[in-house]
Amino acid sequence: MLPPPRRLPWLDLETTGFTQLHERMVYKHRILEIGALVTDEHFNVVASFSAVIQQPIDVVMKLSDEVVVQMHTQNGLFDEVAQSTMTLEAAERELIHFYRSNGVPDMAAPLCGSGIHFDRMFVEAQMPALNDFLFYRNLDVSAVKEFLKLISPSFEPAKRKSHRALDDIHESVTEASAYRDLLGPLLATLHNKAPTA
Repeated sequence: MLPPPRRLPWLDLETTGFTQLHERMVYKHRILEIGALVTDEHFNVVASFSAVIQQPIDVVMKLSDEVVVQMHTQNGLFDEVAQSTMTLEAAERELIHFYRSNGVPDMAAPLCGSGIHFDRMFVEAQMPALNDFLFYRNLDVSAVKEFLKLISPSFEPAKRKSHRALDDIHESVTEASAYRDLLGPLLATLHNKAPTA
């Protein structure tokens, strides 16, 4: 009997803050948008999820610095936040259901994304049920990129920089697929050369 296909949870959050998260600010900043995917082990997308979170727009504006205000005014996210009826608690429940219904096992698959430690901090601080569902390990695409940049300092993948959660997480999956295509043949060659007992 074949084992069930592997399913990986991907996550990207848009928030009011992304640089100044000292002094427990991760508990004060607000989550504005959630983008999530489920892929197989080959990074083929199985399903997608997105939610814009209802937040008081006056609070959002006070918490956001100039870069965030400009970014999310231009991409329309602030307007969508002001009109949203989706609470963070409801989005958290829907996201857990989304992962489970698309084959992600409880506490077994690494959380995938780019700079995923940032998203994980918000999950731990503000979405405890999701945090309990997720496995503790991360698969961080940006860590692979930083490793490759050490080898070749001029290496820098092109980014669209829409700063919308679902766009960004699709871009992370595309980047992961490119690294898989790059490193897969090399790893296969090294495996074939490995001495046998």
